[in-house]
Amino acid sequence: MNEITAGTVFDLKALIQLNPGRIASRRLFPPVAPSVAAAEQEWELFAMDRQETISSETLPRHQFIHVLEGKLQMTVARQSCCLAEGNSIFVPADTWHEFAAECGCKFLKIRF
Repeated sequence: MNEITAGTVFDLKALIQLNPGRIASRRLFPPVAPSVAAAEQEWELFAMDRQETISSETLPRHQFIHVLEGKLQMTVARQSCCLAEGNSIFVPADTWHEFAAECGCKFLKIRF
């Protein structure tokens, strides 16, 4: 079931839960205009317990990362940065990057 419907207020943080010692992810399917193909964007929520990591990766699509809760340590193109709640970063396509949770955190990743 998709909790995102047009014209309805929703809370992204409430759509995913932190689990001790784990990384959780959840694909979201926002309503899009008929002219926008669903494959053009991928929305995914992540919840990472403290000290969990996502190995380095390079993806063929641009990514927008927005931290909803906690702190997320990222390395993008060998540059380190720390994103706190409310911070965002753009990762260009084909750019090497990795994630590490300083403390429990939740973030939204949009690929396009």
